[in-house]
Amino acid sequence: MLRTFLLLSTLTLIGGLTPPMAKLAVNEFPPMTLACLRFATAALLMFLTTRARGGLPRFERKDWPRLLLIAVVAVPINQTGFLVGVQLSNATHAGLLWALSPILMFWGTLLMGLAHFDPRMGLASLLAFAGAGLVIITATHGPAPSATAPSRMLAGDGLLLVAVTSWILFSLLSKPMLDKYGPLRTLTVVLMIGAVSLLPLSLVDLPKLHLLQITWRGWLGWFWITVLTAYLAYLLWFSAITRINLTKVAVATNLAPVITVLTGHFLLGEKMSAWIMAGTALVVGGIYLCIRPTKKLTQTRAATEHLPDT
Repeated sequence: MLRTFLLLSTLTLIGGLTPPMAKLAVNEFPPMTLACLRFATAALLMFLTTRARGGLPRFERKDWPRLLLIAVVAVPINQTGFLVGVQLSNATHAGLLWALSPILMFWGTLLMGLAHFDPRMGLASLLAFAGAGLVIITATHGPAPSATAPSRMLAGDGLLLVAVTSWILFSLLSKPMLDKYGPLRTLTVVLMIGAVSLLPLSLVDLPKLHLLQITWRGWLGWFWITVLTAYLAYLLWFSAITRINLTKVAVATNLAPVITVLTGHFLLGEKMSAWIMAGTALVVGGIYLCIRPTKKLTQTRAATEHLPDT
C-alpha cells in the first residue's frame, strides 16, 4: 500500500512540476537546442536501461515507416509546440492545456471507432474545454495572468494545443508498436530517432546557447524535464499501469494541474486570478468525469492507455 502511494505521488509530482520546470529551462536555453539536449540524454538513458534488460528487438521492415512517423510526431513536432509554447505563454497555461489530454484522447478514439459516445463524456468535455477557454481568455481580457504580452501568450497557447494534439496522435499511432515490441523498447527507438530529427532544428538557435551563462535554475529545469520527466516518469508510468488499475492511476495523478498552477504562482510569480482558479476547477472536474469508471467506458480505457504528459 505504501509503495503504491509513493509511486502515484511521485508520478503526480513530476507531472505537476514539469511545466514550471520547463519554463525555468526555456528562460535560459534556446528551446530547440534544449529539446535536442533533452531527448538525446533521455534516449541514451532509455538505451542503457533497455540494454540492461535484454537489448533492442529486431523491428520488422514493414514497421519502420510507422516508427519514423511516430518519432517525428512525438519529438520535433511535440517539442516545438511544448517548449516554444511554454516560452511564449506560461507554466499555468501549459499545465491546464496539457490536462485536456484525457478528454481529447477520448474524442480521438471516438473518431477512430475505438469508443462509443457517452453523455457523461460530453459533459466532461464541455466542462474541461470551458475551463481551458476561461484560462486562455484571461490572457487577452481583464487582468493579465502574467507579464507576458496578450498576443504573445495567445500564440504560446496555440503552440501548446499543437503539442497536446501531437501527443494524442503519438499515443494512438504508437499503440500497435507498444503492444508488439513492448513500451520500453519501442520508446527507446522512438526517442533515438526523434533526437536525431531535432538536430537540424537545434542548429537554428544553437548560436543563442551560452552554457557559461546558464544558472542553477536553468540546469534544474533541464534536469527535471529530461531525467525526471522524459526518462523516469515514462518508466514509472508503465510500472504503475501494469500493477495498478488505470483509473486509479488517472484519478491520483489528476492533481497534477493543481500543482502546476500553485507552483507557477509561488515559484515563477505568475498571477493567479479568480478566473484562472475557476478554469482550473472546471478542467479538473471535467477530467474526473472523463476517467471515472463506468461499464460503458471500459472499452475506451483499454483503447486510450497512453504515456505521461511531455
